[in-house]
Parts: sequence; structure tokens; C-alpha cells
Amino acid sequence: MKKFFYFFIICFLSFNLSYSQKIQLDTIKSYDEFSSLLNSLISNNNLSNSKIGISIYSLNQNRYIYNNNFNEPLVPASVTKLFTSFFALNLLHSDPVLKTIIYTDAKEIKPVLVGNIYIRGGGDALLSLSDLDYLVESLINLGIKKIVGNIYADGSFFDGQTSRFLYSGDNDEVEYVPPVTSLSINRNTGMIIVSAGSVPGRPANVQVIPSSTAFIVNNNVKVYGGASKKSLGNSFHNRKYHNSSYFFDEQNFGDKKRRNTKPRALQRGLSIQTNFQKNGKQIITVSGSLPVNSNQKYSFKIQNPELVVAGALYNRLLANGIEVTGTIDLKQTPDIKQVTKLSEFGRDLCSMISEINKNSDNYLAENLFKIVGASYHSNSNNKISALNCYQEFAKQINIDFSNVSLNDGSGLSRRNKVTSETIVKLLVSAVHSDFADCFGKSLSIAGVDGTLKKRLIGTKAENNLIGKTGTHKNVSALAGYVNSLDGDTYAFAIVSNGWAIAEYKNLENTIAEMLSLLYVK
Repeated sequence: MKKFFYFFIICFLSFNLSYSQKIQLDTIKSYDEFSSLLNSLISNNNLSNSKIGISIYSLNQNRYIYNNNFNEPLVPASVTKLFTSFFALNLLHSDPVLKTIIYTDAKEIKPVLVGNIYIRGGGDALLSLSDLDYLVESLINLGIKKIVGNIYADGSFFDGQTSRFLYSGDNDEVEYVPPVTSLSINRNTGMIIVSAGSVPGRPANVQVIPSSTAFIVNNNVKVYGGASKKSLGNSFHNRKYHNSSYFFDEQNFGDKKRRNTKPRALQRGLSIQTNFQKNGKQIITVSGSLPVNSNQKYSFKIQNPELVVAGALYNRLLANGIEVTGTIDLKQTPDIKQVTKLSEFGRDLCSMISEINKNSDNYLAENLFKIVGASYHSNSNNKISALNCYQEFAKQINIDFSNVSLNDGSGLSRRNKVTSETIVKLLVSAVHSDFADCFGKSLSIAGVDGTLKKRLIGTKAENNLIGKTGTHKNVSALAGYVNSLDGDTYAFAIVSNGWAIAEYKNLENTIAEMLSLLYVK
């Protein structure tokens, strides 16, 4: 496995020069020279008020070649996701499939199914309407044409605490994360599309995605005419509307490009209100007017995701010709002996982890965090259970967790603390694991994809270094693997806390390039 992992990393090399040609390039020919250069970089006056932890480990020599404040607990930002994915793979790699299952309590499977349907979530945060269609197709293949019963959503795999902000225990919400539920749809984010036709005075069309009977839409929008091209110019742009706690902007922190976090107003004359009923349904009221031949889109929070999934399944059943006589509701699936499995959709855990690490997806990371907790100890507090899992596996692989404090799975929590040494030990352990391929392929490739797509271009680290970035307003971090000119592979972690973010990024890039230029013989 170790040899395979090395081969995987080496495949990303962006140059195919012979060693004789490489030697002619600028190189660093001793660890003393490397350490001297790095110490000089860290002593830069611009970094004097910063806390910087650095650990670099040679996989070929099985030893550290450089350490600086390696035992200092620092805020890692999104590098936290390495812990989330690493321990999830430790726990689940033998059965790495996230399952969404449809059961029935009907006594017999007949064209007219007399019984209820239960859709049980297993933490697949990427579940979509097309995946529901896949599940429905299995029911069609069973010959089911009518369901005399209700559609129940079962989200009991998680503990019911859906707010990252609340279970993290943070004092401030760095970034809104949609409800974290074991049964979800479209990342628990909905879209409202308001479209105006060509006839003034007619009602506009309001479409909600995903289509679900858990949404009740009140459409009070009228189409008006006489709009100039200038007034229509921005009507086709996606907009986000902030109203109480129901509408929101896109991800603004972590490693994605920051956007303006200030609320933006709806187009003049258009307003949206959303309310949550006691029965769990979400009322969406759209009022006002819209110019002819224009449309607008608005993202909104799905407030009761499990019920929305039940309503979406209800609509997909009807759309595929299966009649349903009952209604939708929330209910835990009965004991396995009392139900029959009708359909199952599975998603490879590695595909989710790749999205988490390459693109630093906070929502998916929080789902994975709760998956670990729910899988390690069911019917308990997911956060506590996940952290207990981390501690147990860390002991087994001799990773010291005494200086580690984690509160979430994404790294949004500013109270998370890890050391650069702990990160490197995790990276080294991943190389020797049974899941090395999945873990390695989930990392961003410098100059190629993910959060490293625009970094290290034109250097020897381009298409060579693979890693995970981390960014807060007062944090920058980079951790991963890089190949040197002499054929060694280095696991490294650089974590900087302070306010010189641009300097930290430059330091990370310089260290990465220096490691790629090492030629120590």
C-alpha cells in the first residue's frame, strides 16, 4: 500500500526530466541549507507577531527534517477536514457506502401495496431528485402501481441536532451551514424561480426546487409591461434575499472565494416571506410584480429537510405513475423484522470525501462528522461520539491527541486547535493505511484543481504537491504531500495564526517550492 501511495503521488509530477537535467536547475542540496533558508523566512519582520507551526517529515527516511513550534496548538481552519475524512475512513473503509433505503410495513408486495412507505437516510448529503427517481424505479420494477398508506421520512440515524453553530458550542456563527440531517435533499438548500411571461397583468410563475408537498406556495406576483432593456438587464441574475433567518448568501469563509456578505435587496417590487407551520410544512409567499419576459432566482433554507424529502418522494411517485392515497409525515422505521426493503441507493464515501477536501465543502464535512458519530455509537450525541472515535483510533495508531481540541467537522469553529505535528502524523498514517488511495485522491492538486487550482503555477510544486488548505480571517494553513527532485516524498503541515494572511500564503508557497527543489544525496 505504501508503494502504491508513493506511485500515486509521483504520477502528479509535472516534469519528466532525467536526473542529470534536474541537477542543472536551482536545487537545495542539504537539509542544513533548507533549514537555514526556512528559518530566515520565518524571522521576517512581517511574521513577528504571528504563531507559526511547521512540521516536515520524510517518508523515505522515516524522520522529521524540520520542525518549528510543532507542539503549539493552533487554529487549523479547514485543515480540520483532514481529521474528519481520515477518521471517517478509519471507521468506515470496510463498508464505504452511504445508503438511503425505502422500506414498507406492507404484509405483501403487490401492485396495490397496502402499507406505509419509509425512506430512511444514512447521511448521504448529496442526495438529489434523480437519486429519488432511482429509488422509485425499483418500486416500478416490483410492479407497484398504488400505495395505500403514508410516506414517512426517517432521519433518526443522526441525533436530531441539526445546527452546526449549536453543537459546535461557538460564540459566533462564522458561516451559516444548512441543517445537517441524515436524510437530506439538494444539500438542504432550496431554490425559488419566479418567471414572468410576455402578457402584462397575468400572474407570474413561481417554481420551488425541489418540488415537494412539504412546501406550500402562495403566488401573489403579477407581470407588468413597459420595462426598458436597462431595467431588465439584471433580472436574469441569481439573487439571494435575506429575510429573518430564512434566506442567505453563499459560502463566504473556509477556502472558497469570499463574496460580499451584506444583504442584497430583491428586485424592486418583489418580496418573499417564508414561515414554518406546526405540521412541519414550509409556507413560501411570493408577492409583488416582475417585468415581462424576466425571471429571478432565490436560494432559501429548507427548514424541515426530512419532511421535504418525504414530499419530494411523494411527487416523484406520482410523476412515475404510482398513486399514493396517504399523506407525508415523519416517523422512525419499525424494527427490521417488521418491514421489507423495497429499494436502496448507495453513494461511495470516497466521492463525498473528495468533494470535502478538494473543494473544502463545509456542509458535506459537517455531515461526515455526524456520520462518524452516528456510526461509532448510535443513539448518542453525534459530536461527542465522533470525538470519542477520534480519540480511540488515535491511540491505536499512536497519534498524540493531548494538544487537539475539535468542535466540528469543517473547521469553521475558531475554537478548534491542533498541532502541526499531529497533522503530519495523521498524513504519515494515511500513507500506510488501507484507504490510502481514497484519502490521497481526495486532496487538491497544486495548479490543477480544488482550492489549490490557482496556486504554485509555474513552480516545481505544480501538479506535484497534493494537499488541503485552510483559511479564516486570522488563519492560513496548508498540509499535504510533495515530491522532491531526489525522489523523496514529504508529508508537511504549515499552520499560521495571526493577521498577515497574504504573508502566510506566500510562506506556504515558498516552502512548497523549496521542498520540491530538494536534492539531498
